[in-house]
Amino acid sequence: MTWIFGYGSIIWRPDFPYAERTLAFVANHTRRFWQGSPDHRGTPTSLGRVVTLVPEPGEVCWGFAYRVPHDRVDEVMAYLDHRERGGYIRISVPFHRASSVCANPLHNMGPAIESITYIAAPDNEHYLGPDALPRMVRQIASAEGESGRNADYVINLATHLRDMGLEDPHVFTLAQAVREAVASPVVQAKVLEALEQEAKERARLIHCASNLYTRAQLDDTNML
Repeated sequence: MTWIFGYGSIIWRPDFPYAERTLAFVANHTRRFWQGSPDHRGTPTSLGRVVTLVPEPGEVCWGFAYRVPHDRVDEVMAYLDHRERGGYIRISVPFHRASSVCANPLHNMGPAIESITYIAAPDNEHYLGPDALPRMVRQIASAEGESGRNADYVINLATHLRDMGLEDPHVFTLAQAVREAVASPVVQAKVLEALEQEAKERARLIHCASNLYTRAQLDDTNML
């Protein structure tokens, strides 16, 4: 029996055939916007931010688990491997069913069921990790990929988690800040200005590093 645990866009848009869906959680993990998206919600030169599953003792990550029909497993896994191609890897993770959201699910867990999910390991080339809220908001507000605006992804996830009766301070805080940024022309202008300044600063640092490298080469040549 093959189960898929979804904690991001698979919550509201699985886009694969399944025989059963159940509310579920993974113990001792949490959801974080720490992975860069070079395709679905950004580009290689302007990464968006999408969620990954992060170990966190004592926490839980809620989502949906989907049971895949036996005769569709190969098809579904091929589809998901392509969908999650931007730095994600398959892992096996145990989930627990839940009939409803509860405050302390770790105190009353049912049997664990093995599932497949996708995570972004910290050593993948697009991993971004944590950052200050204003910088994350600027990045998200300006990013767009083949699946649409990064801001829509963040806001959609927050909306669906709230509709499920969940509390996720990381997602909700970020979504509110992103919502305000994309709704205000003044804030949008500030976002673009800040991004331009950051790009200029990166270019300046690269130029300085290049000059230092050239000088070092000249010094080495003069010593010969």
